[in-house]
Amino acid sequence: MAHLLDQALVQNNAVGLEAFINANLDSCSSPYDGRVLGSDWKKLLELGTTQEIGDFALTRYYDPKEDFGLGESWPDLEAWLPIPMRAALLGIAIGPAENLFDPGRQGSYIQSPALVRESASVLGSLDVPVLQAFQRQLVRVAASGQGIYVTF
Repeated sequence: MAHLLDQALVQNNAVGLEAFINANLDSCSSPYDGRVLGSDWKKLLELGTTQEIGDFALTRYYDPKEDFGLGESWPDLEAWLPIPMRAALLGIAIGPAENLFDPGRQGSYIQSPALVRESASVLGSLDVPVLQAFQRQLVRVAASGQGIYVTF
């Protein structure tokens, strides 16, 4: 999926993403409300951009209803956390520098199932309650074999 999304962003063309969604309708959902997509899923699009269609395609790998995070704690944590631990909270950005995947335009990162397991391990040693709660969620997600999608 990362390669397909990156290619769509480089070319600014969502045809491959649309085909991916159509081939995986039963396991893709609306990023807005988490409902499984039907054959008329394009009616749900607000703008129809490559960014938005990528947002829909990514739901194949995470459940939009499973929302957890750091909320208002992020700015304070970012100020003192070492870079490897910040990376464990975020993940990787997808796409070319001039067109990074960021449908909400406030920051967007992806963690594969393998990266989720690694992040849970990195954060496991910290004695910070908000990070411990986040780490427990990562462990739960890792056990399910899914990745996470981090947005701001």
